[in-house]
Parts: sequence; C-alpha cells; structure tokens
Amino acid sequence: MIGFILLMGIVKKNSILLVDFTNQCRAKGMDIHSALLKACPIRLRPIIMTSVATVAGALAEALAIGPGAETIIPMAVAIIGGVVASTFLTLL
Repeated sequence: MIGFILLMGIVKKNSILLVDFTNQCRAKGMDIHSALLKACPIRLRPIIMTSVATVAGALAEALAIGPGAETIIPMAVAIIGGVVASTFLTLL
C-alpha cells in the first residue's frame, strides 16, 4: 500500500504539471490543440526527471539482498513498473 500511495502521488503531480500549464495557455486565448502542443514539450523535462529519479531510487530496493528483502523487492518492482507505465501514458 505504501508503494501504491507513492505511485499515485507521482502520477498526480505529473498530470497537474501538464494540465495546469495547458490551462494557462488556454487562458491566453489558445485553442486546446495548440495549448497541448505547446505544453507537452515544455513540461516533458520535469516529468521525465521525476520519473527517472523515482525509478533510480526504487532500483536499489529492487536489487536488495539480506534480511527483509523479500518484503521490499515486490514493492520496489511495483513502483518501477507503475512509474514507467504512468510516465508513458502521461506523455501519450
């Protein structure tokens, strides 16, 4: 459940970044298609940076060895898979 809460927070942040900037462009008088074409490349870098940092942080847990690793590894794998999938869907 901890991994799920973390994943939902990251997905929410990524979507807010994209939607908020798109709404700012629309408030300036752009149509929705033009606003999305402008917002997506600009917000790509922060979304990718957050996703890569999260995957890199969870990678150490996914490769863990030692006592208690059997409880940490599934959470880390779920976080990595969820972040990769959500990043792809956000940018799609």
